[in-house]
Amino acid sequence: MFPAALHHRCEGQTHQRHGVSRLLGARHQRPEHLNSYFSTLDIQLRECLEPEVYELFHKKLTEQALIKDPKFLWCCHVTCPNCRFQYALSKGGCMHFCCSQCRYQFCSGCNNPFHTTCAVDECSVSGLHAHHPRDCLFYLRDWEPSRLQTLLQNNGVAFNTEPPPGTQTGLCGVVEQKDEGGQQPDSDCAAQTQPGHAGLCEKHYREYLVSLINSHSIDPAPLYSSNELLLACRRYKVEDLRREGEDSFTYFSRLLQKLMDEEPLGDKVPRKK
Repeated sequence: MFPAALHHRCEGQTHQRHGVSRLLGARHQRPEHLNSYFSTLDIQLRECLEPEVYELFHKKLTEQALIKDPKFLWCCHVTCPNCRFQYALSKGGCMHFCCSQCRYQFCSGCNNPFHTTCAVDECSVSGLHAHHPRDCLFYLRDWEPSRLQTLLQNNGVAFNTEPPPGTQTGLCGVVEQKDEGGQQPDSDCAAQTQPGHAGLCEKHYREYLVSLINSHSIDPAPLYSSNELLLACRRYKVEDLRREGEDSFTYFSRLLQKLMDEEPLGDKVPRKK
C-alpha cells in the first residue's frame, strides 16, 4: 500500500510542497516533531522497501526539508532574457544556454549574451563568447568555498554549512543533466559531499554560495588580490596607471575604488532586470 500511495502522491509532483507530509497525514504537525518522525521512519523503511521505492521516498523527503529551509535557494527554472520564455533547469557544467523558442544564446549566471561578432570595443576574443560581470559564477566558481563564505560573512549574509535535518548525507543529491550514450537524462549528481558543505559536493556548494552573493548584490572586488585587481581593471578597460611616487597600498586602494565606481554591479547586470 505504501509504495502505491507514494507513487500516486508524487507522480508529477516533483516540487509539491507538502507531498510527503500529505501522504503520511502529518502536514500540520510541528516542524521539530516532523523531523524526528521522518528520521525514524527513514530508518525503518530503508530495509523493508524496494530500493527504487525507498529512493523515491528519500528524494521527496529531502525536497521537503530543503523547501522549508529559508536559506536554501531552489533553482527550478531559467528565463530567457530576450523572449522571457521560462523552462526547466537542471544543473550541469555548461553555463551557455540557447533558448529553444527564440534561439537567443546567453549565460545562465548573468544573462549576458553569447555572440561570435562582438559589439564590445577593443575586444580581442574571437569565436563564441560572452562578457561576464565580475560577480558571475563564470568567475566565482574558481574561488574556494572558504573565500566565498568570507565574502558573505563580510556582508552579513547567512549561509548553510549543515544539511537540512532528516536528509541523508554522503552523496550530493542535486539533480543535473548528464551525457549518457548520446542522451541527456536528469539524475542525481551523486558526487561525494564534504563536511561543512550543507550536504552538497564542492561544485554545487560553490554554486549555492554564489547564488547568495548574486541575490544580495555583493561585489567580490574587495577580496581581490593585487593581481586579480589588475586583471579585472584590464578586462573592463579601467585605467590602471600608477602615479609617480604612489605606494602599493595607496595605489591598489585607489584602483579598487576606481573599478567599483566605473564598473558598478547592481542593476547594470542583466540578471537584475
